[in-house]
Amino acid sequence: MQSSTRVGRRRPLIEWSFANELTYSDPKADNQLIHYRCVDPNIFSNSHSRSLLSESMSVFKSLQRLSTKCDALSKNELIKGSRRYRSVIHSCFYKLVNNLDKSDTNDKTLALSHMLSQMEIVWNLCEILFIDIQSNGYLLNQLLVWSKWHFTENNEMTARVTSCEMPNIDPNYWDVVISFLLKGDTENAILLLDLHSDKQRQEFTALRDLIQKMPIISNNYLLHEFYLRWQTWKEDCDQKLTDGIFDGNIKLKLIARLLYGYDDAFKQVLHLFESWYHLMVSYMLLTDPCIKEKSLADYCHICIDLYTFKRQNNVDNSLDLLITAALSYDLMQMIQESTCCWDDNWWFATHLVDLLYNANQLPLHSVEYPTKFREFFVIEYANSLMSYNNLWTFGIDYLSHCLENGLQYIDINLQRIAITEESSAHKVIHFANKLGLDFITKSVCKVLSRKWLSRNRLGSALFWALRSEDPALTNHIADKFLDHYNKTREFPDEDVLSNSGKFMVISDRMTFLAKYYEFHQFLKDSQLESAAQLLITLLVSNIAPKFFISRLLLDSLPLLETQDIVFNSEQTSQLLASLEDMLSFGENCKEDDSNIQLLQQRQDILRLAIARNLARTFIYGQ
Repeated sequence: MQSSTRVGRRRPLIEWSFANELTYSDPKADNQLIHYRCVDPNIFSNSHSRSLLSESMSVFKSLQRLSTKCDALSKNELIKGSRRYRSVIHSCFYKLVNNLDKSDTNDKTLALSHMLSQMEIVWNLCEILFIDIQSNGYLLNQLLVWSKWHFTENNEMTARVTSCEMPNIDPNYWDVVISFLLKGDTENAILLLDLHSDKQRQEFTALRDLIQKMPIISNNYLLHEFYLRWQTWKEDCDQKLTDGIFDGNIKLKLIARLLYGYDDAFKQVLHLFESWYHLMVSYMLLTDPCIKEKSLADYCHICIDLYTFKRQNNVDNSLDLLITAALSYDLMQMIQESTCCWDDNWWFATHLVDLLYNANQLPLHSVEYPTKFREFFVIEYANSLMSYNNLWTFGIDYLSHCLENGLQYIDINLQRIAITEESSAHKVIHFANKLGLDFITKSVCKVLSRKWLSRNRLGSALFWALRSEDPALTNHIADKFLDHYNKTREFPDEDVLSNSGKFMVISDRMTFLAKYYEFHQFLKDSQLESAAQLLITLLVSNIAPKFFISRLLLDSLPLLETQDIVFNSEQTSQLLASLEDMLSFGENCKEDDSNIQLLQQRQDILRLAIARNLARTFIYGQ
């Protein structure tokens, strides 16, 4: 982990913004404004971090479901939710570090792994300070676990030394002994001391006795009882140092002075710490194990001064300020710093704020409008997800849990999604239907219909046009179907027509096309009377396009010549009237129409068939 130097005075909260200067402001809290501009985030563009986005979304959704069942998350549910988020961060970091080929590593990947490591450290710290809150005076136990879990730089050195046959000859032997003590691991420190060749000497025995008697705070102790034992033990340390028992061995004396808590002793072992906040946990362990919450901020500055003593380290101001704000129990300042610290597009701030909101843990003295405050983060994080073609479905899930403004932003964002293929269209339609945004469903269907129409895929074009419920577009494609049938005597896609169902009433032209297809189905099934009845209905209903009436008349010829009478006298007269109208129209029509020309060529045959059928109806009284 990168080292840090002294943190300056806490910065005031400034204006919050996202991307194109969108701002959040609490109308009754003018000092709680934050400004932030984010560019293309590494957390979105790196394929190895996608699991973080998907798994954290699952946790987010489960917490929303819990919060709707009762007024707020219980403490156990709050802690469980926090640990699930932390587990997601750790899992992603582990996959990134262990499953990535060395040849594939680059600066962005390394930066991402470093960011995830920092996020896990801070999330765990926030969990200790704001979520899994212990009784006053027992905070150190949690901080020790936090330190052991996240600051592991010395583990390799420890493993190497402890695996030696004669550990005390290793140059890092004393560093490992001290590392154990700084973690509160007195048992392993004693075991390692017992491996020293001079363990029988008086000074070794005295130090071993001090370490063995060192009280470690736990929930098994009453606070005042532990404090008395601690004071007695400190006096014992001071007495042994005063008596000069360790003066003959520099290392033993250094350890004894560390146990007593001398600042100059800590300055000699700064190389064992990865950061000032790592140092702070060990410093409190050996100087004030019954640390109170209100004292944490003071220890921050003490340990920053110690850690920067004669050190020239690169400064990571954002992370330092973030951790300082957390240890000062300044939640609003910490949230602000988290937005500036990482290239995560507010992933950290959004999920932490939402978690605390669902448990009613946002401090009302800092956030007068918790719902708006929480929605601001969720909406902006969701909007950033929506800008990625393969992440926008995540954004919809987040926005759908913003009751005040979520639907409005879903509406806006869904209209901006590029429909490049049917799979993305089906996803958009699914969310639009789910949220009752019918006009978006229709708009997407129009886009796809025109797309397939441009490729001359009439079946697919009609399918989407029907679902768009656009009469003009449906009429246009229906005409294309009829024109195709005129030329080929086949329908471009019979499946669409056979399943048109309720959509056939969208327009007169679509109704005609569906009924004309039904007419051919009657012919195919030898239902001649039904076919004849439907044909007459199409002729007299005025829904048939003018250019297609000639085709209907020509289709009547085989029915007129059947052995059985399928047209009665009235229907036959209607056929004759339609024939006369079309022949008259054909004489005045300047455009060439193959159907009219064919009708003109066969009019004599058709007239004869009509006359014969009319005569038969008179004979048989039909």
